Amino acid sequence: MSLFYDVEVKKNCYQVLVVPNITYQKDIDKDSFVKFFSDIVREIGKIRDDLIWHVPLTSYSSLLNLPNVKQYQLELPTYPNSMRGHFDYNAWSRIVNWKHKDFDFVYSHLPEWTVNISNFLANATHFGKIPIVGYCHWTETKEFAKYAKTYFPYNMMGTLEMLSCGLNTDTQIGNILDEAKKYFNVETLTKLQNIMNAQYIGVNESDISDDICREPEKVIVFNHRPQAYRNYPMFLSAIRKLREKRQDFTVWCSLADKKDEDYFDIEGVDSKQEYYEKLHRCSFGVLCGNRWAISAQDGMIQGLPYLYQSSDENRELFSELGAECGKFYNEDQLVNLMDRYLTDVDYRNQYAEETLYHVKHNMAWSNRIRLHNTMIDKAIHNLTSVTERSQSVKKILTFIDRHGKVTKNEIMKFIGWGVGIDFSPYRQYLRNHPSVELEWDGQMEYYVAV
Repeated sequence: MSLFYDVEVKKNCYQVLVVPNITYQKDIDKDSFVKFFSDIVREIGKIRDDLIWHVPLTSYSSLLNLPNVKQYQLELPTYPNSMRGHFDYNAWSRIVNWKHKDFDFVYSHLPEWTVNISNFLANATHFGKIPIVGYCHWTETKEFAKYAKTYFPYNMMGTLEMLSCGLNTDTQIGNILDEAKKYFNVETLTKLQNIMNAQYIGVNESDISDDICREPEKVIVFNHRPQAYRNYPMFLSAIRKLREKRQDFTVWCSLADKKDEDYFDIEGVDSKQEYYEKLHRCSFGVLCGNRWAISAQDGMIQGLPYLYQSSDENRELFSELGAECGKFYNEDQLVNLMDRYLTDVDYRNQYAEETLYHVKHNMAWSNRIRLHNTMIDKAIHNLTSVTERSQSVKKILTFIDRHGKVTKNEIMKFIGWGVGIDFSPYRQYLRNHPSVELEWDGQMEYYVAV
């Protein structure tokens, strides 16, 4: 499905089957996977133009209304835990439509499904064992998933099917491997470690502020969920202690449902641009807890410095910034830091400038997309091909030359193959043969004699 009518014919592209991870069906363009994936498609498109993405979604996404993205309807449970355990064989059979379509590799954002996808493609189609790479946004570890039972083992088994799987941070990978010791031996843990790699999430250059706000309002930002896992109780206690020392500030708690104090601002904003502008005017943000938050990136791209609680993951993400001046270990240190940053604007501005410089030179997607592209290259490098000695490929070449332009289905009818013979190695041979081009017109792919 696409709103593009005059689609440029693209040649010799790789057809990528995407496994989505949809947790917010209410407004698909606000779903974290859709937003992340749209960034990936846009940024990789600046490096290469040889990928066609086939992505199943629960509803149509305007963010993914792109010439090289084809959307498919897929019904899913709305509860995230139920969604991770749901694999609809019949729905995927309709999407893959293997007698008419080709896919070169899988880009999975849901390792819990990857064993199912791998098994389905290998046994119910003639794609065979095509490469699988991807990204894992969230894992049902005991630290975060408080369910009676989790899909953590499914996630690990799916990851083992992949050549490479990106995760948010190295700290996250370490914690996952610690929990995986309960299920796997050393050899398998080593394999998991080699598959998983940190691929930090980037920020859009268009969202990055040109400069810091040099005369900020005395507003302290907590733009994360006010929950225990974000150590909000400690933040609230520190704010109350700071209030005893001075009363010249307010607190913007952008995701709170209620005011914990009368000097709290919990008003939302109507647009992303208003959100960024408000962050830009504030004095500093606070990141409590032992986990990095994407919400902190929202402020940093506006030159908003963050005070952060020392933890493995926060140190990993802030270490590139060298932001020792913003680190705190306990509540009293946080109170003292907030007091200083409100008082000494020059000190605050120096940290803000360092923050914005770090964003522009490290966190921008133009820098961080490289590891994602390396993973795509790895999938392509692992594609296998038959050799010129194959009699069947010689017959297919003759068929293409005779007819000039044929579909995959026409080749299948001519050669008479079903699921028993993997077609993918023949496809890769044809892709690289000098007398054949693969043409994609936005809906269908053709094998064309040249």
